[in-house]
Amino acid sequence: MKSNFLFLIIILIIIFCDCANPLPPEGGPRDKRPPGIDSTASSGFSATNFNDDRITLTFDEWVRLKDANKQIVISPPFDEQPVIRVKGKSVIVQFKEKLRSNTTYTVNFGEAIEDITEGNKVENLRYVFSTGDYIDSLRIRGRVRDAYTNKPVEDAVVLLYDNMEDSVVYKEKPFYFSRTNSTGDFEMKNLKEGRYKALALKDENYNYKLDATGEQIGFLEEDLILTDSFRTKLNFLIFEEQQALRLVSAKATQYGRVRFQLNTNPQKIRVQHLTAQRDFPAYAEIENDSIIYWFDTQDTLPEQQFVLYANAELRDTVKVKMPKRTQFMAAESKLKLMFRSATSLGIGSDAKAKYDEALFSAEMRDIHPEKPAEIEFNHPIYEVNGKDILLLEDSLKKPVAPNLDLMEDDRRYLILEYDWKGGVQYELVIPAGALTDIYGLTNDTLRLPYQVKKTEDYGNIDLIIDSLETDKNYLVELLTLKGEILERLTATSGETFEYRFESLVPEKYIIRVVEDDNQNGKWDSGNYLQRKNPEKIYTKTVSEMRADWDVEVVMSLREAPAESRGPLIRPDGKSSNDDKPNLKKGG
Repeated sequence: MKSNFLFLIIILIIIFCDCANPLPPEGGPRDKRPPGIDSTASSGFSATNFNDDRITLTFDEWVRLKDANKQIVISPPFDEQPVIRVKGKSVIVQFKEKLRSNTTYTVNFGEAIEDITEGNKVENLRYVFSTGDYIDSLRIRGRVRDAYTNKPVEDAVVLLYDNMEDSVVYKEKPFYFSRTNSTGDFEMKNLKEGRYKALALKDENYNYKLDATGEQIGFLEEDLILTDSFRTKLNFLIFEEQQALRLVSAKATQYGRVRFQLNTNPQKIRVQHLTAQRDFPAYAEIENDSIIYWFDTQDTLPEQQFVLYANAELRDTVKVKMPKRTQFMAAESKLKLMFRSATSLGIGSDAKAKYDEALFSAEMRDIHPEKPAEIEFNHPIYEVNGKDILLLEDSLKKPVAPNLDLMEDDRRYLILEYDWKGGVQYELVIPAGALTDIYGLTNDTLRLPYQVKKTEDYGNIDLIIDSLETDKNYLVELLTLKGEILERLTATSGETFEYRFESLVPEKYIIRVVEDDNQNGKWDSGNYLQRKNPEKIYTKTVSEMRADWDVEVVMSLREAPAESRGPLIRPDGKSSNDDKPNLKKGG
């Protein structure tokens, strides 16, 4: 009987466990609805004769603020920022100064308000009120783009002033303003009739003034006259004004190499090394906005002095702490061949460059049939003993005589020139000690295999520009999508310009034409106070490149320049304004 009772207990436990098997609750669908306004508990929308010191917006669920200082925009702005806080389900904007009389205010909350459970954002929430008898109803819209790249500028501010002085952007906040979205577009509503100075600004410190280094500005040619009939879409090109060339920093990351950081890209510059020694090897190379100065002296001073000259623009003296030569020579025992990796920061970077070093390269490297090969080393080369360097042709390893030289503006590159045969393999053999760098270091034996591409692996671009003005000067450039300039030409006379870009790898290219107004060989920015706009840029993207084909590209400068033709060049990305050129089989 006792055993029967135990058996019954076990059966009941099994039944109970089976019935009570825990399962996750299904629940309802995920809440994707943003908080809604409870109008009965909120300040009245579109209120007139407003005389309160705060506005309160109450929602139907608990909310929180996120990135409020950036997202919430009040126009006209206050000298003393209102206090914006959350209390339960309400967002309260507390004014700390007296409101202007007979003025329409707009509070744009952006995406600052979201619920506390799922983070659902309240979008496009604007609260408008007036301290006068009516709400102003005029509006403007437009777009802000970078003057050089033509890329839309996100988070730029468009400013309207009722003060017409040019200096107003330096000392006053605007009467109205709006921010651009990710496509560079903006809209400003609830404006009153009147005459305004309209500007666009990339406001780096968010104080609505042009007062910080690197801030960009754009302006309209004429003041804005705003009436009921105004329908024009405004387009702003913003630019950073050209600054006087100056030295920002100087640092030696190793013995015999100093990186001088400048505030902008120099065209020509000279480095004077103030040392008692004479006739020592020294080279300088320009790398974007830096000067990399290489040298080797017997000067053991821990701090060495340099002077930088750039015509009348710059004359700056600087002292630099120098690592010891003995330690450097102990660590750097050889002149090394460098294969630049995709993540390399560059030989002149403060951070250590990432390279793959090799004495023998098993990887076959392609050579253009009409261009020399460039072989990169870690230090500038001082001397080349070319008689011992061999170039072996085809599978028979037949020795041939190439021309060897050093790149004029960067002696870290050995240039190998030869009348290459398309489709043929070569091997370059550089014996130990054939190359000597500026520190007296030599190389180990190097063997590099090459494969010469065939001429028919490349295409050509036949460019026709049909509308050059005879009294203007132009720069005509061929660029990769990453902004690398492959070829640069000048056009100075005649209405039509024709040129053939030959033997190009079949990929997308950008043709850029710059109106070089001051004939200095580069694009120049504008100047706000001088009412000088940046030099105009026209571009065209060539997307239909094919091997062994010619592409005919026709550009007309009678069309609107880059600022109003949609996406154009982007040195680090693609264009969405790809033109469809004429294709023809190459001959």
